[in-house]
Amino acid sequence: MKRLLALLLAVVMMATLCTGCDIEEIIALFVDGSPVGPAAEVNPHLHFELDQQMLDTFYEEMEKVEKLAIEGTDIEAIEAASDKLEELYMDIVDQIQIAHVLQSMDVEDEALAEQYLTAVDQGVQLETDYNAMTRRVYNSDSAAKEVLFEDWTQDEIDRMLAHNEEIASLEKRNEELTVEYRELSQESPSWEEEVVRIYNETVKNGNRIAELYGYENYYEYASRVIYERDFGAEERSKMRSYAINYMMDIANNALVAFLSKFETLSYTDSNLVADLMYTDYDQLDTDYVGNYFEYIPEDVAEAMQAMFDEQRVVFTDDPNAVEGAFTTYIDDGPFCFFGPGYQSSTTLIHELGHYYGSTAVELWEQPLDISEVQSQGNEWLFTYYLSEELSEELYDCYLHLMIADNMTVILSALMIDQFEEMVYTHPNAGNLTLEEYDALMNQVVSQYGTVEDINYTIGDLNGYWKMVVVEQPVYYISYAVSAVAAMDIYVTATENEEQAWTAYKALVEEMDPDAGFLKNLEKAGIDGPFEEEVYAYFASLYAQ
Repeated sequence: MKRLLALLLAVVMMATLCTGCDIEEIIALFVDGSPVGPAAEVNPHLHFELDQQMLDTFYEEMEKVEKLAIEGTDIEAIEAASDKLEELYMDIVDQIQIAHVLQSMDVEDEALAEQYLTAVDQGVQLETDYNAMTRRVYNSDSAAKEVLFEDWTQDEIDRMLAHNEEIASLEKRNEELTVEYRELSQESPSWEEEVVRIYNETVKNGNRIAELYGYENYYEYASRVIYERDFGAEERSKMRSYAINYMMDIANNALVAFLSKFETLSYTDSNLVADLMYTDYDQLDTDYVGNYFEYIPEDVAEAMQAMFDEQRVVFTDDPNAVEGAFTTYIDDGPFCFFGPGYQSSTTLIHELGHYYGSTAVELWEQPLDISEVQSQGNEWLFTYYLSEELSEELYDCYLHLMIADNMTVILSALMIDQFEEMVYTHPNAGNLTLEEYDALMNQVVSQYGTVEDINYTIGDLNGYWKMVVVEQPVYYISYAVSAVAAMDIYVTATENEEQAWTAYKALVEEMDPDAGFLKNLEKAGIDGPFEEEVYAYFASLYAQ
């Protein structure tokens, strides 16, 4: 019963190069924006078929579980029925994720938006009804109650008892707001005002959900419950200090070094450096991703190769598709989506890291910060591999760009996270104006440098927060903490490549879903973001 409750929570809150295959043929099969076109028809994992019969079967089995649990006389029968209920729910979860992928392929299609929202609504209702059933069992005189709830923590029991129709309604509304946000055009003169309107409502809803669960605000609730982070304010403060003391200098020095090297490259080489990070991987003269598959441990390559072999991927260049890439979980396995502008070698490697990580432990069972180490760790192992492929001069230039890019990701993620913490804990949370939000962001930025310096090195954070906080609330610190851990995998590779691969594989194949972020890093032998060594190493690369 506990596992299903965890799955329900995760799904409601979630919104995911081959050797021996023809890249152009793969693209031809999986590129096309319309879900009623080739992509959906060819891909065996994208058939949406959630219907009333599936829902009825789930509810029939749930009634059986409740009856057996309250009787409490046959533990084996209860467990068998619970397993069947979980299997039925996972079929519904698949349908929700399929609807999400299809809607991502064309955000302008109202029918797809309605299909996705309906599926989410049905998932939220299942969560509500399952929680109600669980409460009835918990409050009963069942002789099996102690056995059924023996693995539950008090926090989990408290959340189960607190869940109600209001929480379900608020979660549903926030999904509706996310879809509405996706449909906004940044070209519209009212875009910023519309973002603020939507964000204010999601902040109010989030804080109310947190309050109903017994938490002070949504920032605290999401950190502890949704993302299950095993670090808090003290660790965040330490990392912010490292970022201020080390990372701004590293980012600036790496950018200067990159530009200096870049100017000396030939036209062909200078294009390649940028192409690896920003151009669609299938447009490169050399298949670096395919060559990487030949280079890395065979079992890892085989796991990643399955994304293509099992058609667990969609590439689309449709202008109405989501501009992004993600990995989700469909049909008992990971599934990747690559939208327009997000099909570079580096992006592909990033999602392949998620894909590989999800072959060992289901995506929503993992600490999400660990999942990001799996993806970014693969980027850094790919970076190290390129030292074998590129000339020394070309590789140095690429490495400087990679360091600068990662530092800007970490810094911007930390600033977005600090901004969100201020938003959700603000005395007037959910009622701020555009000017007040921008002022909060400027207040955060001022701790790291002048607005002008940050805009030059990192980018316009007052433009960036409007693009990320609605769809991924309180998530962005995951990119920061995981990036530092991933960079330590690269540091290890420079000293002992085999040891780096051992650590990376351990983070996937030996990862303990219940151990949390920091303990899994420690177990794999990877330095985390709250240790100074990684920061000092990259600072040393630019020491005078």
